[in-house]
Amino acid sequence: MKLLNYVLSWAATLLVLTDGSGSRAQIPDESGPDPTSDLGDKRLTGTVAGFGGVNAGSVNVGGTWFDTSGAAVWVDGAPGSREQLQAGHVVTVDGRVDETAGRGVANRIAYEPRIVGPVGSIDVENDRLTVLGQSISITPDTSFGSSDGRADLSSFGVSDMIEISGFVKSDGVISATRIQSIASGSAIQVSGIVTGSDAMQSRFAIGTLIVGFHATRLDGFPGRNIQDGDRVEVRCSLAGDACFDESGAMVATSVAYEGVDAVDAGDGGVDDVELEGFITRFESSADFDISNVPVRTTPDTVFDGDDEQRIRADTRATVKGAIENESGAVIAKSVDVQPISRIEIEAPVDSIDLDSGTLTLLGLTVQANDMTRFEDNSDAGVRQFSLDDIFPFDYIEVAAELSPQGSAPLVATSIGRVNREIEVKLSGFVRDHNQWSSQYKVHEIWVLTSSHTNFEPDFRDRVGLGTLVEARGWAIGDSYIIASEIGIDSQFEDDPYYNYASSENDDGDEGDEGDEGDEGDEGDEGDEGDEGDDDGDEDGDEGDEGDEGDDDGDEDGDEDD
Repeated sequence: MKLLNYVLSWAATLLVLTDGSGSRAQIPDESGPDPTSDLGDKRLTGTVAGFGGVNAGSVNVGGTWFDTSGAAVWVDGAPGSREQLQAGHVVTVDGRVDETAGRGVANRIAYEPRIVGPVGSIDVENDRLTVLGQSISITPDTSFGSSDGRADLSSFGVSDMIEISGFVKSDGVISATRIQSIASGSAIQVSGIVTGSDAMQSRFAIGTLIVGFHATRLDGFPGRNIQDGDRVEVRCSLAGDACFDESGAMVATSVAYEGVDAVDAGDGGVDDVELEGFITRFESSADFDISNVPVRTTPDTVFDGDDEQRIRADTRATVKGAIENESGAVIAKSVDVQPISRIEIEAPVDSIDLDSGTLTLLGLTVQANDMTRFEDNSDAGVRQFSLDDIFPFDYIEVAAELSPQGSAPLVATSIGRVNREIEVKLSGFVRDHNQWSSQYKVHEIWVLTSSHTNFEPDFRDRVGLGTLVEARGWAIGDSYIIASEIGIDSQFEDDPYYNYASSENDDGDEGDEGDEGDEGDEGDEGDEGDEGDDDGDEDGDEGDEGDEGDDDGDEDGDEDD
């Protein structure tokens, strides 16, 4: 049997779960019928984006609003309740979907954390932490559930117990969609792919974590022992430090087999699947893996716009398709590349327009849609949080992406309300700058610095047009921020696709600004990328995909970003 999603393969064997407050205990099933009855015809794995919708029992998963009034909810392998689901949880939904309306009826929803354990290290500057030997990356879209209400890494310390939901990337790093504080003494667990298995020593590895499985209960293995490539979940329910031996290896009390494939062609009559995640293996746009699930495309596969050219390792995407019985691969009907948010705004709300689904802060208009994740981390704590609950002067955190046209409004991937702060934050691309006075135009706002501004080391040497910067300070109207600190957001610095040029200047019409001194780039406007004369242009093809017109003599085109 090929499993559609590993969270369901051993649900009946575990009795601990996590509720919204962070405690872990047995809760009776209050959510619906036997979860093994009728699964429907669709299985969707995606991120919880919000609650409410058409009725109080609806949950938004990956842009589809599901009526959950009759759904069985399973949390961490045990019967649970809808109230335990939180924004940012990666869940699997079985049910029926009206694709045209973007609505569905859920028969079963299952959530299982990716990692539960103590924080090993925290790197605030690079938005990283480690838990149980796994590297976790924090993005603008990471949701936080912390005891102090803060929505960043400052909420957590080394050895704190946390629960992480998220998607794995090609290098094994987990991109966190939610990080939640939990009670100390909770059972620890980690899911991943087995490497370095040694049956004689009863050991294997998940990432850099060594796992010992002497006298361990093995659940669901198909008549054999653990071997490399197995997808497993490892759990230790021992108290305190007993979960680690003298060498630092995790002492497993159970190892559950979750399959090699993540899809199931037969169980429950599920015909169609929808998978959200990162591309973890890439051979071509016709042969890749998403979250380690094999995907094949055909000439009939629908790609949105230029998405076929954008697919590569670590692209975030959503794949819809059917399961091939023999291989267990998903035969894709459609592939949509999902935006990765690089723009952050934290500021009081100026205005809200419910008719257009927009809000304005710092003079910037932000558009919400069905994919936007909503969460209220303020003292108000509204669970069914939406634009209807936002008012002028509320302090809002927005993660956003440029619109497809590269113009206003910005498209929000997440909107969260927090308790009011004194300073504002703006993260975005430098559109103009004055190096002599250290003033930088980010979107339509000028960030002004002074002798009191805390600069990231080497900031002035590295910043230029198209650099992704992050500034905190005090807002002066809608046009200026007096920066208390400013630095470069390096998450996408080495990523040639996710840059200012490819986002805002897809036609190359603004691609020739460079360092304001390379006049050899003007050529024929370079509207189609590499169509100009490349005489003498040794590096221009690495520019901003639009400045290659007549590149005679321009050897520095790669600085144009």
